[in-house]
Amino acid sequence: MAGFLGAVGRVVRYLVPLIGDALVLCVRCAVDAAAAARAGILWIARRRAPERGAEIEAKREELARARALRWAAWREVPWQRRLQVQATAVMLVALAFLAVWPHGRSYRWSPSGWKVAQRHAPSPSRSRAVYPTFAPPPTRTPVSPASIFERELAAAPAGAWVKTWDIPPVLPPGAPGAWDDFKVGSQAVLEEQGGYRLWYRGCHFSVDDYACGVGLATSKDGVSWERSASPVLVPADPYDREHLDRIAIARGREGYVLWYSVAADPAPEHRRAKLYAARSSDGLTWTVQPGAVYEAVAQPAHLRPSALWREDGFHVWLIDSRVSIDPATGLFPEMPPEGDDALLHFVSSDGTKLAARGSTPIAPLLLDWLTFSIGPDPSGGFRALFYEQSPSGRAEQGVNVLRSRDGDAWERAASEAMPLSVMDLGHFGPPGVSLSAVPAMGGLLAWFAVRTRDGGEAIRVAFRKER
Repeated sequence: MAGFLGAVGRVVRYLVPLIGDALVLCVRCAVDAAAAARAGILWIARRRAPERGAEIEAKREELARARALRWAAWREVPWQRRLQVQATAVMLVALAFLAVWPHGRSYRWSPSGWKVAQRHAPSPSRSRAVYPTFAPPPTRTPVSPASIFERELAAAPAGAWVKTWDIPPVLPPGAPGAWDDFKVGSQAVLEEQGGYRLWYRGCHFSVDDYACGVGLATSKDGVSWERSASPVLVPADPYDREHLDRIAIARGREGYVLWYSVAADPAPEHRRAKLYAARSSDGLTWTVQPGAVYEAVAQPAHLRPSALWREDGFHVWLIDSRVSIDPATGLFPEMPPEGDDALLHFVSSDGTKLAARGSTPIAPLLLDWLTFSIGPDPSGGFRALFYEQSPSGRAEQGVNVLRSRDGDAWERAASEAMPLSVMDLGHFGPPGVSLSAVPAMGGLLAWFAVRTRDGGEAIRVAFRKER
């Protein structure tokens, strides 16, 4: 019975995000259809009133910008996932059509065409139902996210997550036109000065411009945040601004080091993702070190760094292939039994010169390409936390744990898994949820970067109550 329930649970965890993505796709198509009809009306209006040409053309451009924004996230979805979502959307439309198909009617042929015969005629003596009227709900005084979070925390039992579905994102995208009006994610958090500092990747999007930078927000409780009005770091190269991917940060004896990755694309000069480093004395003013500190081995790979400082220096982890394509044949060498992808460990005295120290194949750990939040283990060694949206085997969706004594060899700590449904975080589609976490208040305070309805990103918070 337990095996059957586990199988049902895995099917549900697979279908719920898939159905959600399909519904979002249907809504986008419906909005596109309405926008196309409006564009047609504007075209006719322009033909009839040429003197309003500039005004009408501006409205058509606005429709084009809105459409580009709607489909920005769809272009990032892998093609296999697109096929799954499209097939599910077709099935949902078919089911909806069957649901609204008129029941209680039959059709018969006549010389003038098909006629509808009422199978169950309504009784003329049946009176029309009278429905009660309801007074509008009373106006409620807005409650701050911190108050909601505190109330839920007090009521939660030990071992439970205080979730944030009812709480708005604690760090949403900025106002329209702001430098971070589309995406706020890839957060890196440090506990400092009796509070928290959160660096994040923010992105601006318009029909003809997409650019990202690194912002900073501060908080006393991890729930209510104040962000900087402008980014604290902006890559100088336009390509790097457009393809800014993930960040990690650590504070050493002489200040901060921030690592940021730049994603690859099909252009020959950008086929491999790269990792850059920047230094700062205060976390506000950054100096980017010349040249990349690491270049991906696998061409299509993303580099998702995680880092921390210990007395022996900076430690940086990445997931990448261990061997590159053979330039003579254009093929990868023979795949080792444990797979080619590995969690790579680097050490550095200054954060800019990375020396490889060890690696762990990720295939035996049943891991996908994930974003880790790695910190010191209170019992010694290191602990890596990560969110699994599509876990393998019998693992549950939620926060899972890896442990390592030396940072090189890692083992999965299955007994420490923390189930947490992605739907409880207000997640609306791929990519997978990224996570940053710190021990706090006798539990675990975690920030998740999740997708928003319009394809952007926002940061939500949750707390794992352990006592």
